[in-house]
Amino acid sequence: MSQRGLTLPAGEFTIGEMIDAVASYLCRNYVYDLSAVNQQRPMKLHRALSLDALGSEEVLYALLASRNLVALPLDEQR
Repeated sequence: MSQRGLTLPAGEFTIGEMIDAVASYLCRNYVYDLSAVNQQRPMKLHRALSLDALGSEEVLYALLASRNLVALPLDEQR
């Protein structure tokens, strides 16, 4: 992770790890139910994925949607 982008390594990772990586990169707080997230099957990347800010949000939201989860802003103006 750098100011230029977020690189997710190839391999398997949990939804919680993905949320934490994107939150850290974007300097945001995501509040989630750890037990609900831990029940989800992990994600597997066959190749490393390098993302910018918009791309990291898109991948996170797509991953959450694929697991019937969603990210909702608490105060979108902030």
